[in-house]
Amino acid sequence: PIQLKDIRMVPWARAYRSILNNEQKCLFGMARSGDREALFKWAGPVAHGRSVLIAKKNRNLKIHSIDNLRRLKIGVVKDDVHEKILLSRGIGRENLVFSFGKTAVEEVLRELDKGIIDLWAYGEGAARWIANQSHLKGKDYEIAYVLQQTRGYFAFSLDVSDTFIQNFQNRLDKIMTDGTYRKIVHLYLPEDFSRE
Repeated sequence: PIQLKDIRMVPWARAYRSILNNEQKCLFGMARSGDREALFKWAGPVAHGRSVLIAKKNRNLKIHSIDNLRRLKIGVVKDDVHEKILLSRGIGRENLVFSFGKTAVEEVLRELDKGIIDLWAYGEGAARWIANQSHLKGKDYEIAYVLQQTRGYFAFSLDVSDTFIQNFQNRLDKIMTDGTYRKIVHLYLPEDFSRE
């Protein structure tokens, strides 16, 4: 059985590389996308959300299309799905400000707060939680643009057995249907960003 001591918080880029090295690991949570499909084994989905661009309300940014982003600086976590989404939509690397390391997400949020970057590309639910855990207030931010709908999964390295994945999925399905999952989500994901 998995013990609490087996769970570690590490920088996203390091975790992503580690799971690619087939070290019998799991990364949670990962957006499942076409370019990642064959790289991992999957259990889920555990989250349905949106990949969004977050701005400070007082900036009053009006973004109507991807073309409006070409004049802005966007904070992203290195190797995160949001970097890939923006690049695939034609946003150049010169528009992206990369953060990496253990405090990458917090660094992006600080840069947004200080006006160093115009937007933060991230998953809506996780961004709400992070903003509310910091000294900053989630109500000072808003969704400026929705990039796409996403689904979050547990991603396992390819060397994890299919039997383990199936057992994990079965247990996950159980907590999704018996109400346990919903209780956990309500504990950790506040609704403080203004919605469209």
